[in-house]
Amino acid sequence: MRIIALHMALPEKGADKKVFVNLDNVCAIQKLNLSTQIVFVGGWTILVDEKPEQIGRMVNS
Repeated sequence: MRIIALHMALPEKGADKKVFVNLDNVCAIQKLNLSTQIVFVGGWTILVDEKPEQIGRMVNS
C-alpha cells in the first residue's frame, strides 16, 4: 500500500482536515482551478489542496 497524507479542501476559511489516501485505490488525479480532484475506484471523489505535482513528489520520495 502507498499511503500519503493530504489536506482536504474545505470551504470554511481556516479549516484544516488531514486525510490519508491509499494511492492503490486512485483512478485519476485531476487539477482544477483552486484544488485537485482525486477519483477513486467506485467513482467517489475528494478535493485536496495539494497540486498534482506535489502529490507526485510525495509518491516518489
